[in-house]
Amino acid sequence: MNNTKKDIFIILIIALFLLLIGVSYAFFTATITGRETTSTIVLSGGQMLIHYDNNSGEIIAENIYPREETWVTKSFTVTGTNTTDLKMKYKVGLDISSNTFPDGYLTYSLENTQADSGTPLPDKENKPIYGTGSLWFGEGLFVTGSNQVHAYTLNIYFKDTGLNQNDAQGASFAAKVAIVDNGTGELGKNITIDLGNQYTYTINHDPCIELFENQWNGGEELSDPNAIAMAEGLCTTGEFTDEYDTYTLEEALRNINITEEEAETEGIITITGSVPRTEPYAGFEYTDGPYIYRYKQAADNYRGEQNWDNFEEDGWGVVLTDSFNGTNLHANDDLVPASYINGKPIMYMNYMFSMCGNSQGICDYLNRIDFSQFDTSHVVSMERMFYSSVADSLDLSDFDTTNLENTVAMFVSADISSINLSNFIIKEPSTMFTNSTVEKIKFTNDKF
Repeated sequence: MNNTKKDIFIILIIALFLLLIGVSYAFFTATITGRETTSTIVLSGGQMLIHYDNNSGEIIAENIYPREETWVTKSFTVTGTNTTDLKMKYKVGLDISSNTFPDGYLTYSLENTQADSGTPLPDKENKPIYGTGSLWFGEGLFVTGSNQVHAYTLNIYFKDTGLNQNDAQGASFAAKVAIVDNGTGELGKNITIDLGNQYTYTINHDPCIELFENQWNGGEELSDPNAIAMAEGLCTTGEFTDEYDTYTLEEALRNINITEEEAETEGIITITGSVPRTEPYAGFEYTDGPYIYRYKQAADNYRGEQNWDNFEEDGWGVVLTDSFNGTNLHANDDLVPASYINGKPIMYMNYMFSMCGNSQGICDYLNRIDFSQFDTSHVVSMERMFYSSVADSLDLSDFDTTNLENTVAMFVSADISSINLSNFIIKEPSTMFTNSTVEKIKFTNDKF
């Protein structure tokens, strides 16, 4: 009798366990759908043929639930025939038409399985899928040659996090593999911008002096000897030299946000000619999506006040715009900064994501960024790059730090659960994590 009661008790426990499991996972009826067909991209210098091993790039899975195994596996090849001496680029990603999964629940991996020549996309592992729109995995290129094959396998996961994932009940996801032409040239996001005109002009002395009196002394006549000397130099010869540097009238006008056209309208100068500018000037500013770039200037956003410091190298500094919150951006492509602007590299990433995610910050999407797509091969400084920022984790293992010299206070006052710095050449370890809250750091011993 006792044994029978024991058996009944054990059966009840098992039944209760199964019931609880059923309660946790039975309702997962999420679906993944979408379609893409075999296609060819025709370029002026050749063509790229796209082939899906199962005859389509369709992504479909029904009634999915959290598990470690993949739910979707897609294999495809990109075959390039390049008849020019140029490098023919393409990019691969997902065109996501709908996605109601909570951010980061779906992840993907991409493996390059064949590369006859050229440069294929780098492998990706456990990368999150967010929102809708275009999610680009990266870019590859073909050099001169015929029928060059790049083959890939894409896996999509809905992994069990060990936490309550009931908020994915009934979630749906629709997407298709997207492969598009990405121009010619070196890999990376290369931007060409209009630099405007460079003017020749004559200076109207008295209106010029009056301008600086208004700017520097409230409209009163200048009395400080240094200010008088500087204004006279700028308004007579167009430049002033002191013991530190030489300043031009053009620079002085830019510092008070007056263009040459506006200066002519106000009678300060008379423009006599113009030619298209071929080189940016120090402080030339360009905004693209969430980022501000300045030529030969690095951001200095300490305490949230945006300032810029000059540097000598022939490149650009980059930082988030001071009013950007990322609300309308979901595509990785939008969050990848430029590699080059007008052929000049990005070199300074100081304060780039400072205060992101904290209560005073201007952005909340650090976890969405695929940092493996950042081109940091020419970056020399990442000082305070993540100053006072907040994130669950950062994977910076793909950063090329060959030329990186300055990592002072890179994560100062940051609150980040884990940071992957594998392959990161660390130059200032003693100050990188000052006052930060970081639970786990992964790095390679011989790079420290």
